[in-house]
Amino acid sequence: MKNSFTARVAVLLTITAALSSTAGNWPGWRGPDGTGASSEKNLPLKWSTNENVRWKVDLPDRGNSSPIVWGNRVFVAQAVQKENRRTLMCLDRANGKLLWQSGVTY
Repeated sequence: MKNSFTARVAVLLTITAALSSTAGNWPGWRGPDGTGASSEKNLPLKWSTNENVRWKVDLPDRGNSSPIVWGNRVFVAQAVQKENRRTLMCLDRANGKLLWQSGVTY
């Protein structure tokens, strides 16, 4: 459960930082320039489980990559160890609703 919580927090923090209403795409780890910096203004400097959080989503297992923000979608990849499966989830950027999910077994 600790790994699941850590994954949820990592996704939450990344999405919170990337979801300004005018935010551009965040195509990979450390952002569009690979620097980890955003050109967005007035981003929140602190947050909690309910402060400065637009939405949250529970993940079936820990994440294993940075969330990708592209257009109105957020993509999250993860390994579901108990099922020997890797998944890719596509979420609506505005509300976190699952749009689709795909996976492969290993």
